[in-house]
Amino acid sequence: MIVRRLGVTFSELESQRVGGEHANFVDALPFVWNKFEQAGYVTLYAEDGLVDGGGDTFHTDFHGFEQPPVHHYMCPFWQAAADLRRGGRRRGCLGTMTEHEHVFRYVDEFLSVANVSRAARYPAHVPRFAFAFVSALAEGDPTSSGAFDDDLSAWLEELRQSGALERTAVVVVGDHGPSYGRRRQTVLGKAEERLPLLVVGVPTWFAERHSTMMRNLAQNSDRLVTPLDVHQTLLALLYTADSSVQVEVTSLCQEHST
Repeated sequence: MIVRRLGVTFSELESQRVGGEHANFVDALPFVWNKFEQAGYVTLYAEDGLVDGGGDTFHTDFHGFEQPPVHHYMCPFWQAAADLRRGGRRRGCLGTMTEHEHVFRYVDEFLSVANVSRAARYPAHVPRFAFAFVSALAEGDPTSSGAFDDDLSAWLEELRQSGALERTAVVVVGDHGPSYGRRRQTVLGKAEERLPLLVVGVPTWFAERHSTMMRNLAQNSDRLVTPLDVHQTLLALLYTADSSVQVEVTSLCQEHST
């Protein structure tokens, strides 16, 4: 996931990691959302698995962010929700919803267009970039992948019905399949663990205006693709968007996909 956000390999960040020669906050690193912000986009970063008060991905091997890295940063929400842990809860859940459903709702509200009843949301002409990372439920219970797939499908359908997909490019990435539990020791489990996922969907108008880009996308669907390619795809979506109608971009990374 770090590679997709920065466009560099993990080994290139060795000196910035905890204990490294240049270890420090990671605010200055060239995150992809910075490029979208510079182009006039409102940005969002959301991650699940933080309800117990822990840090996000960049607090594992790095010192994290000194300042919020985007306009809409979900980490404070999880920090505020950490007190609910004392009352007891199901692993991977917060209240009546799973943690990834909270992430979906956060992104959904971000992409929704402002109207009379939702005046706090952005007008339709304001372009948005969202990067979401979900993993907690699948890590805690590998058998829950099917339930996640259903939730993801339902969320995408809700975005379609709301009209959000008519102005939004969606990139869904899964690093690998389930890598926990006894099933992983079986032949089928070993095969599933090695199954990544990459789905790219763009609005109809964008596909019609950028036929060469869509043709390349179709050809590359049968070729080896790396996280560096995903990073370049996000930038391509930014740089090829029409000046009059900017495409919104939502990138969703799932730690364990099936």
